[in-house]
Amino acid sequence: MTDSVEGGAGAEGSKAPAPHACVAVCQLGPVLGRVEANLGTIEAAVRDAAGNGAQVVVLPELVTTGYVFESAPEARGLAEPADGPSLRAITALAVELDLVIVGGFAELAADDAVYNSAFLIDRSGVRAVYRKATCGRTSIGGSPQGRSLLPW
Repeated sequence: MTDSVEGGAGAEGSKAPAPHACVAVCQLGPVLGRVEANLGTIEAAVRDAAGNGAQVVVLPELVTTGYVFESAPEARGLAEPADGPSLRAITALAVELDLVIVGGFAELAADDAVYNSAFLIDRSGVRAVYRKATCGRTSIGGSPQGRSLLPW
């Protein structure tokens, strides 16, 4: 399942073949504070996408918790570490369906800080977590822009 791309698929115009992947972008409406219900919605959407041939599934920002948080304590109460139950459930789907899944979650860091983070999961587990550098007023706890990687 590869084709050459005119001008090359790799660095400096290499003639390396370009892999094809079917990507599903799921527009979901996660409900604030309803983590279990949101995980059910995630599972249904991921299974539907996989059933339609997706190899990569992209989910919304803060898909596990919903948003907009009213306060930092509310966000902290819903945040989970990257090895927490929500990402374990999403990892189980990635393993079962042999998918790459990307989405967002409220991350509780080891230092007890909370971040608006993105995850990338495949059949081997959580491969990457990216902490959003600038959060607008509609994100976690109404944090002002410009507080790069700073928790509340």
